[in-house]
Amino acid sequence: MNKINLEVHSEGVVFFHINDPVNKNAIDDEFCLQLYSIVETIKKDKSIKVIILTGLPDIFCTGGTEAFLQSLITHYKTNIEHEYANHLKHLLDIPIPVIAAMEGSATGGGLILGLYADILIAAEESRYGLSFMNMGFTPGMGSTAMSQAAFGYYTGFEMMVTGNYLKGNELKGKCCFNYILPRAEVLDKAIELATAIAEKPRHSLELLKKYLSIERRKALEETSTIEAFMHHISFNQLDIEKNLHDNYTG
Repeated sequence: MNKINLEVHSEGVVFFHINDPVNKNAIDDEFCLQLYSIVETIKKDKSIKVIILTGLPDIFCTGGTEAFLQSLITHYKTNIEHEYANHLKHLLDIPIPVIAAMEGSATGGGLILGLYADILIAAEESRYGLSFMNMGFTPGMGSTAMSQAAFGYYTGFEMMVTGNYLKGNELKGKCCFNYILPRAEVLDKAIELATAIAEKPRHSLELLKKYLSIERRKALEETSTIEAFMHHISFNQLDIEKNLHDNYTG
């Protein structure tokens, strides 16, 4: 089953659609493998000029499944590297602009996945949160860098240490999202922006994105290394598996 699909909208504009309602658009090994494959397709298809990253109307992405997170705990207890993080980082390797149209709620790794995009659009009614610490372990996926870029130090810190979810309308004035709109307007705004971008030459879009994203890519490399060490330590806590099971919300 394809959890992610590429769907052509118009000339140069393609939807990167996360569509796995049975699992609430959650991240697992298969999700990571499909993401990698689709990113490779985008790199090679020069007719694509802009990507709209979208999920379900009520759920953008819920982060890792419980089984997936449990497997990470097992791995990081004895290792400090995992291909999971590398697969998700491939989203930053998309050489053209990516617009995250987060109509639905996004939590944990699912929110960070959206923050990898270049333009962020959220919904007033949907909830957004960094839920890692609710389950007893430190954030991963470059969360510590991506969240500060999106929310600033203070709001990002609060979201990480409390694990609280904020509705889009509560984030207005507290984040660097491009737009926070009524849910019914999110996709239309993404298409409007994508249409304007698609008028530009792909080669020039690639050059500009490669330059503008240098600091983000550098920050992610540094952060991912530090987060891996933190995972190695926090996943070796007593009862961490039970803590994850008792507090996982999906």
